[in-house]
Amino acid sequence: MYVADEITSHFDTPTRSTFSEIEKEKIFVNKFKIVKNLLEALPNAAVLLDSNRQIVAYNQAAKNILSPDENDRIEGRRVGEAVNCIHAVEMPAGCGTSKFCEQCGAGKCNKSTRNFAELFRRMPDNH
Repeated sequence: MYVADEITSHFDTPTRSTFSEIEKEKIFVNKFKIVKNLLEALPNAAVLLDSNRQIVAYNQAAKNILSPDENDRIEGRRVGEAVNCIHAVEMPAGCGTSKFCEQCGAGKCNKSTRNFAELFRRMPDNH
């Protein structure tokens, strides 16, 4: 169980990035053409998430699936919110925080990737 700013989560941290933080990350990612080129080279939908599991970049295939309406904003959403997962609205903090999320493949992947990244950051530099 996680609690952040008095918001409870049954699976993953409820912490969210602000709109301003998402915009800064989006600008940073867009500075590197290779990231966009790699995303677009993938034949299926692909998204790049920030440390709070919110979308900061995506390819055209993802745009077509997640937001066919040009006025619909993908950035800042979590994957379950973007695909309209029925469990993404069960808790105030959204996707990744309901009891069901521990069964979700995307949720488990996100959490294990972040856990591995944190473990990697803590490793001493052996160079």
